[in-house]
Amino acid sequence: MTTGAQAGRSLSHRHHGKPPAWLSRAKELLQDFAGAPPSIEEIAHSAGVHPAHLSREFRRQFGCTPGEYGRQIRIQQAKLHLTKTRWPLSQISLQSGFSDQAHFSRTFKRYTGSTPLEYRRSFTSQ
Repeated sequence: MTTGAQAGRSLSHRHHGKPPAWLSRAKELLQDFAGAPPSIEEIAHSAGVHPAHLSREFRRQFGCTPGEYGRQIRIQQAKLHLTKTRWPLSQISLQSGFSDQAHFSRTFKRYTGSTPLEYRRSFTSQ
């Protein structure tokens, strides 16, 4: 299980060398499709590598799996919606690529340490 502290660390480069171009493209694909991320097979095909190689190199270079990275991007997107809109949580969960509000809330709490509602309230009470 990834904690909020781990999630923050894994967005930065873990390996200090420059990633290969195909790996950077794979990472960009995850960022571009944060709401509905493509499968690891689709990303690997687009990058021209085997899915297992992509997963292994992604973790080595960036400190997390492609799936974890995609969830981190979606949580960041949700944070923006929580602080900048008055959308209901159900809409934010769908806009952020989660299948339902319960899954969104569990994942959000795992990555941030607070529920989406607690997070929103911490910004509206300031």
